[in-house]
Amino acid sequence: MPILGSLGAGSAKGLGLTAGVKKEYSFDFYLVAGGGAGGSARGGGGGGGGSRSITSQLLYTGDTATVTVGAGGTPNPYPTPSTPGGDSTVSATGGFSTIESTGGGHGGGSSSAGATGGSGGGASEPVRTNAPGNAGGYSPPEGAPGGQGNTPATAGGGGGGGASGTQGQNSGSNGGSGGPGTATTISGSSVTYAGGGGGGVQNSGTPGSGGTGGGGPATGGGTGTPGTANTGGGGGGSRDANAPFQNGGAGGSGIVLVRAPAESFSKISITGASNTKTQTPAPDGEATLLTFNETGTFSIG
Repeated sequence: MPILGSLGAGSAKGLGLTAGVKKEYSFDFYLVAGGGAGGSARGGGGGGGGSRSITSQLLYTGDTATVTVGAGGTPNPYPTPSTPGGDSTVSATGGFSTIESTGGGHGGGSSSAGATGGSGGGASEPVRTNAPGNAGGYSPPEGAPGGQGNTPATAGGGGGGGASGTQGQNSGSNGGSGGPGTATTISGSSVTYAGGGGGGVQNSGTPGSGGTGGGGPATGGGTGTPGTANTGGGGGGSRDANAPFQNGGAGGSGIVLVRAPAESFSKISITGASNTKTQTPAPDGEATLLTFNETGTFSIG
């Protein structure tokens, strides 16, 4: 069972020597999973990737951690459902318990519901259901439900739910907007991740906007807009009046942020071409920040 932590960056301070042999460090993590793809054929928006803050996890000299960054969901042509986003995880040697967040649910295609996920995908018209979020069953929740479609069937699909707490907007005559994601200060400044994708429309009406945090808006005429890479944003639903139906937008890939004590900077090595190791002075004193834009590892020397 994953170890839960409170929201926020928390404090990351070295805790001294363990049995006079290995040095012990306290790490904080912020995991954002991949966003779900938007639905085809006036589809619902994809759900934002599940987002979790997990603090005060202990690692030691000689430990190696593997960080998996969830991929964004893939849109598929109607009637094949789009795919959800991939999970983001951190596992490590020693007694460290694996931690994870769940990929966003895909948006529903023509006359189908969105999928459950870290945040739920939006439903296509005329489905009047809200796909649940928080698929991992965490407290606090990793994401919110998707929005409903509308009846009659000429209305827009529901917006995908934004990760952490705000439901995707139910559609009316316009597409539902994606729910906004969650802000974190683990990097030293406030950044919002994992907005839900906007819902598409069938004929008239305005497509839904993407949620704050990388959610793709629904398109004004054709294929849905992708969620932003390395934000966990859900893809936007497509806009269609007649066949051949257009695809929804791809989900945005996730990101994993790791905060460690400042003194660990020279001790930590990191792999992955786009992953970085930097130092940051805020919000609670100088610290080491690892940013994982792709799957990789870090080791403590």
